[in-house]
Amino acid sequence: GVVDHFNGRLTRALGIIVGIGFVLLCARRPGRALAVLILIHPFETFIFGYLLGLHVPVSLLRLAGYWKDGITAGIVIAAYRAIRRAPRQLDWIDITGLAYIAVAVAWYLVPHVLAQKGALIPASSIRQLALRLDIQFVILFLAARHVRLGREWAHKIVKPLLVVGAIVAAIGIYEYFFTASWNNYAVNTFHVIAYKT
Repeated sequence: GVVDHFNGRLTRALGIIVGIGFVLLCARRPGRALAVLILIHPFETFIFGYLLGLHVPVSLLRLAGYWKDGITAGIVIAAYRAIRRAPRQLDWIDITGLAYIAVAVAWYLVPHVLAQKGALIPASSIRQLALRLDIQFVILFLAARHVRLGREWAHKIVKPLLVVGAIVAAIGIYEYFFTASWNNYAVNTFHVIAYKT
């Protein structure tokens, strides 16, 4: 209610404060942060759509939508600390990932150099969103490789990961056989279309 009565400055300030705290928390506990990302990401649209249906302000949902970016930033910080403690050489996976990131950043910065003549070049805001979507999980993957979470973390995440996979598979099967019912849930209960819009 307070946020709704003020302009966007309060929302942004709150978002920055909460965001920095969230990133630092993820950097302290990268294993838990990565587990949360793996387990919640498949349901993100439904969770946020449902919150929108409960009349959570769009400005707060927009800021909360950066939760994956916060986790990624925290894991990058944790990876940087791990590399500083025990340096190691980049391997071909790291080099390939960094090359991919470099090409994506180049497309964002100088698209007219990389595009064919006469090609329609999207606005910078669209290219920025595309850049975020294109490189975020590559950065996360490279950082997670260097955090060194260990075998214990890998063993702990297997069962929850299989449960999430089974839920996603069950949803996919239900959607296939009962499309109209699923669309009703997605649109009217979870407000997925409204959230995406």
